[in-house]
Amino acid sequence: MADIDYKTPQDVADEKARAKADKAYNKSMPEPDTTSGNLKGQSIMDSVRKYSPNQAAEVDEGDANTKKYGEAASKDFTEGKYGSAAFNAAKGLGSAADTMLLKAPKAAAFAVRNRLVDGAKKASGGKVQKYAAGGSVSSASKRADGCAVKGKTRGKFV
Repeated sequence: MADIDYKTPQDVADEKARAKADKAYNKSMPEPDTTSGNLKGQSIMDSVRKYSPNQAAEVDEGDANTKKYGEAASKDFTEGKYGSAAFNAAKGLGSAADTMLLKAPKAAAFAVRNRLVDGAKKASGGKVQKYAAGGSVSSASKRADGCAVKGKTRGKFV
C-alpha cells in the first residue's frame, strides 16, 4: 500500500501563508550582489583601522596566517602529502577561528571605545571631561550634607 499524504485544511492554509510570506520576503530582500566586491559605506575594518590601528594589525596578522596555512595545505595536497596538508588545513582553520571569534570582535570593541572617546574629546574642545575631585574634609561639621556631626557618631549599646 502506497503512502498517501493527507493534508488538513489548516495544513493547506499554512502552506499558502508560508509561500506568500516567502514570496514577499524574496521580493523585498533580493540576493546580495557578490560579484563586484564593492561595499556601500564604511566597513567595520575601516573603522577599526581608523580608531584602533594596533588591533587592526592583529586582525591582519591573523588573516595572513590563515592565508599562509591555506596555501601550504593546498601545495601539500597537490604534491600528495596528505598528512601535512591536513595538518596545515587544521592550523589554517584554527587561525581563521581565532581571528574571527577572538581578534576581530576585540578589535571592533576597541574601535568603538576609541571612537566614543574621540567623540567626547571633540564635544568638550579636546579634553574628556572627568568628574570633579572630592578633596578632604577637615572636620565633620564642615560637611555640606551634615550626615556626621562631630561628636555624635559613636555607637551606643542599649
